[in-house]
Amino acid sequence: MTRAVYEALVDGCMPLAQTTYSGGDKSKKPYHYKDLKKHHGKECNSVDFLCRACQLFGTIEGDKTHCQSRIRFTDAVLTSGGPRTEKCHLRTLLSPKPHHNQNYGLHGKGGGTIAGRKFYYHHDEATDFALDRPTEYSKTIRDYAPHGALFSFNVHIQDLTPQELGQLILTLELDTGLGHKLGLGKAIGMGSCQITIKDDKSSIYHPKQRYEQWPQSEYSSSWREHKLSRSHLPKMLEQILRLNKSRDGDIGYPNHQDYKSGYANKPIDEKGFFGEAEHAATYSQAMINKAPKPIQKGQEIEGELYKKGERWSAKFIGDKREAIVINFREVPESTPDGARAEFFITEQSKRAGIKARFSKIINTSKDS
Repeated sequence: MTRAVYEALVDGCMPLAQTTYSGGDKSKKPYHYKDLKKHHGKECNSVDFLCRACQLFGTIEGDKTHCQSRIRFTDAVLTSGGPRTEKCHLRTLLSPKPHHNQNYGLHGKGGGTIAGRKFYYHHDEATDFALDRPTEYSKTIRDYAPHGALFSFNVHIQDLTPQELGQLILTLELDTGLGHKLGLGKAIGMGSCQITIKDDKSSIYHPKQRYEQWPQSEYSSSWREHKLSRSHLPKMLEQILRLNKSRDGDIGYPNHQDYKSGYANKPIDEKGFFGEAEHAATYSQAMINKAPKPIQKGQEIEGELYKKGERWSAKFIGDKREAIVINFREVPESTPDGARAEFFITEQSKRAGIKARFSKIINTSKDS
């Protein structure tokens, strides 16, 4: 997590990027991109020729290159907010599809350089990542940290230059409104987190100062002044790390049906969706001319709100199914059942049902 952001910040090498696969596993399709070992014209194959990320975090390559990390992270210990012990059936998670050149290849082409570094956008915090019952492709987990859980861990550093220290602190804490992604389920809205450094429990040890000044002081609390400003983050990386990215539109990633329906050779837009025009272009003309469904993805529509436990559902004229309100926490607590509201349809399919984003209350009287 931290190294990925640091590599993007300093434009380091990409040692874990697998650029070629020729076959052997029937579940994977072959693909080929240019070798990345000589990123920026040089290869991290010697302690004298390492990128800035490998210099700091360390690297190892067989018997040829060994560079110890100058950073050590302790285990993160849950201090409050969990864990949740009941079973949770996750929405379908797909493995990466590097054979999809339109997304993974530079300019949408295979055989050349990969498009860049892979990150996942932050979803709305109320995104529903669970299913009521497991499916053929879903995963089931338990003992997970819920929204708002707090962890504590230590970071030990050694022999960092002021520039490296500033870049590391920025990488860890980032800035207001930015966050990291950690663990399983990033594509369905899980794993968003923020890191805060405790000033009163952090210091830098300077053993040389024991002999250079009086009174003796081996510790310094001025380390925070080295933190680089937000302006040092590449603009594209800053946009990717935004916790409120969902305000630009609903975040989504292709599912099994998307890849089976014939339009997986189309590029995915900046929010993770295949464009509607390109989506439709891959269907037969008969499918295009088919009568529209009462509820369609991307539609703004009025409906009625109904309470279901701690959550809200919505009903729409012309469709008997109940829609899941993904941002149910934004519905005012005083809202009565049957209140009319405005919604944006984020998903509509036989498998997933209808999912809608609540926009605003129109009228709290069902009959008006």
